Amino acid sequence: MAHDTSDRVCDERVAAEYSSYACGNQQKLRGDLTFHRSSRAVSVLRWIVRSLCFCLLILGAATIYHLTEQSAVETSTLSADVGSIAEHGAYLVQSGLIPAFKDNPIKWTGAHILLLSVKFSNHGLSVRQQAHVVEFAFLGGVVALNVLAWGSGWAHRRGQSGRIRVWRTWLMYALSMLVCAAASFADQYHKLYVPGRYFDKLDLFLDASGYTAAVTCVFIAWSIGSAIYRLIFRK
Repeated sequence: MAHDTSDRVCDERVAAEYSSYACGNQQKLRGDLTFHRSSRAVSVLRWIVRSLCFCLLILGAATIYHLTEQSAVETSTLSADVGSIAEHGAYLVQSGLIPAFKDNPIKWTGAHILLLSVKFSNHGLSVRQQAHVVEFAFLGGVVALNVLAWGSGWAHRRGQSGRIRVWRTWLMYALSMLVCAAASFADQYHKLYVPGRYFDKLDLFLDASGYTAAVTCVFIAWSIGSAIYRLIFRK
C-alpha cells in the first residue's frame, strides 16, 4: 500500500515536471514567434525607408540635371521670375500685409523666407547662386539619409570590446561628403556642354556650403537619436 502511494506521488511529480517543461517550451515558442514577427516588420519598414530615401535621391539628382540643362537665356528668365516672386513676398512682409505666425504659420514662414532671399540678393548673392545652395542642401540631406539608411546597421555593430566603433560613423560622413562633392563637380562639368553656360568655381563653393550644412545636420540628428535609443532600449 505504501509502495503504491509512493509510485503515485512519483508519477504525479513527473507529470507536473513534464507539464511545466511543456508550458515553458510553449512560452519560448510564442516568444520566438513574436520576435520573428517583430523582426520581419522591422525589416519591411527598413526597406520602405530605404526605398523612399532612394526615390528622394533620384528626384534631387534629376532636378539638378534639369536646371543645369537649361540654356543661359532660360536660366536667366527663371531667375528673374523667382526674383519677382521674392520681391513681392518681401513687399507684403514690409507692408504688414502678412498674417501673424499664430494665424497662418505657413504663409508667414514662406513670406519671411522670400524677404531673406531679397536681402541676400541686395548683398550680392543672386537668386541663381542662392538656388545652388538650396539645391545641394537638399541633395546633401538625401545623400546622407541614403548612406545612413543602408549603413546604420553596420555602424552600430559592436566590436569585441562591446563598444560601437565611432570611426564607422565618421567614414559614412566622409562618404556622404565625397558623393556630394563629386555631384557638384559633375554639375559644373555638365555646364561645359550647355550653350552659354560655363564652369564656375564660385558655384562649387556655394554647393559645398549647402551640402556641408545639410549632411552635418542629418548626422548630428542621427547621432543624438541613436544615443537616446541606446540609452532607453539597450542599457
